[in-house]
Amino acid sequence: MLDEHREMLRAGKSQENSERIEMERRLRTRLGSFADTSADRVAQEIVTRELEKDASPLTKFELETVREKVQKALAQKP
Repeated sequence: MLDEHREMLRAGKSQENSERIEMERRLRTRLGSFADTSADRVAQEIVTRELEKDASPLTKFELETVREKVQKALAQKP
């Protein structure tokens, strides 16, 4: 299910997409918590896009760069 969700993000399915909403509901049921807030969902989208650029494992520096991008994007959200 997580792989399916990641594919939805890669495909650009919006937060309002009914398939994505249902998948996230199923993940919440199974995991107890999953993308519960809009900030969580934005962070997932950003991380998915960044990781998609390069399939190799992230270095500590790259991970910090992704973390900073997520924080910056979340700070810009109303």
